[in-house]
Amino acid sequence: MDINFNTLNLELGPEHECSYLPGFVAQERACRVQGLDAGLYRKLMDHGWRRSGDILYKPFCPACNRCRPLRIPVGEFRPNRSQRRVLERNSDLHVELRKPYATESKFLLFRRYQVIRHGGAMCDTWGDYTRFLYTSPLKTVELETWLGERYLGSAILDADAGSLSAVYNYYEPEMPERSLGVYAILKSIELARERGDSYYYMGYVVEGCAQMEYKRVYKPYEVLGEEGEWERSE
Repeated sequence: MDINFNTLNLELGPEHECSYLPGFVAQERACRVQGLDAGLYRKLMDHGWRRSGDILYKPFCPACNRCRPLRIPVGEFRPNRSQRRVLERNSDLHVELRKPYATESKFLLFRRYQVIRHGGAMCDTWGDYTRFLYTSPLKTVELETWLGERYLGSAILDADAGSLSAVYNYYEPEMPERSLGVYAILKSIELARERGDSYYYMGYVVEGCAQMEYKRVYKPYEVLGEEGEWERSE
């Protein structure tokens, strides 16, 4: 499937301070979309694009090219010792796959997660929250984590043809001993394998940004290179 970027009504956004690299200036090309054909979003991700709500975007920074998409070949992934311990430690949890739906309790957990884990709320209002996580131009699913009847968090995932893509994970921030973020990723990879997907896309890694390096511990992985070829790391 070829991509005709001329039909996407792309706009170049204003320059702004980079949220990953202090002192750097960032900029994105973006467009709003109402729907995407099956398989098209995977093609876009293979060109470096991501989505947020109904916005497709790609970094187009004036003096930097450090944002690189990373994906996991799910058929080859094997959890390391630390990751296996996370699964064992959380054997009392279960996950439920649902059509995404927003609730007030989820919103409150999301805000608390943002404040405790990231120092501030990214979405201050219900409208911002639902537009960010619960508005999508393609098939999207929600993988919920539960401890008995207690809801502990969600992984929002785009389920395009042949691929699963992480949109955002949020979870109970006051259970650090459970490593719920790692658990959600491992369960997402497991879901991708059950679906028969080739890849689980994790978003960008950014050279020089330590907070994004956690994605490299899931191996093997592939990073999109400057020439448009996926470069593998074991």
